Amino acid sequence: MLRFKSTPMELADMDTDQGIISGYAARFGNTDAHNDIIEEGAFKKTLKERGNRIKYLWQHNMNYPIGNFTELFEDKKGLKFVAKLAIKAAKAKEVFELIKANIVTENSVGYIPVKSQRQGREPNAAYLITEVKLYEISAVTLAANELAKIMDVKSEGGMKTLIEKYDNLVKFIKNIDEFTDDTKFLLETEILKLRTVFLDATKPTIIKEIPIIKEIPVIEEVTLPEVKEDRIQSLNYLLNKLKSS
Repeated sequence: MLRFKSTPMELADMDTDQGIISGYAARFGNTDAHNDIIEEGAFKKTLKERGNRIKYLWQHNMNYPIGNFTELFEDKKGLKFVAKLAIKAAKAKEVFELIKANIVTENSVGYIPVKSQRQGREPNAAYLITEVKLYEISAVTLAANELAKIMDVKSEGGMKTLIEKYDNLVKFIKNIDEFTDDTKFLLETEILKLRTVFLDATKPTIIKEIPIIKEIPVIEEVTLPEVKEDRIQSLNYLLNKLKSS
């Protein structure tokens, strides 16, 4: 079964005129959602056999190839690439603009594990993958659950990221008429994410009022008057009289 493993783009360089970007498509040593860890060297065989056939896609969609890899190789950190996007094509141009605007921020590899070894007997033990068959690499949008990991708006860096993302969206949206419905939907999603984060960050802190427990008054001991025996007899007499009348 084809699996996908995402990683931040970590762009090392970008040529905005030629549509060239470079960075990492995968990193070694990271545990993914499938509990897989890709080991250094896992891509070597597949790159040798079919490296020239690997395409750069948009959202793992074979109908949306956006570029070719001029370089694709392993180093100590992971699977590194240099890609040239076909920026004269509408979809590739859109994706390139989204990458430049820091809206699309992740790459994802589509692969099948060939050789793997379970790391322990526990039910949740990870699998160390030593060889994969690589099918494609895609630029992908940031998942909603990943947003919280990189955008801690309570920190100085997180707020700076939030402001930069907002500014990039404002610049990008000026050319909205040129974009496809898919890109417009993506922009709408990003704006809604930012709105949610902003509302959460600016939500006033509600301090609950702690009720003050008033001092309980001390009740003085009351000594009841002594009821004499002759008075009790008198009351009994009156009650008996009432009953018999």
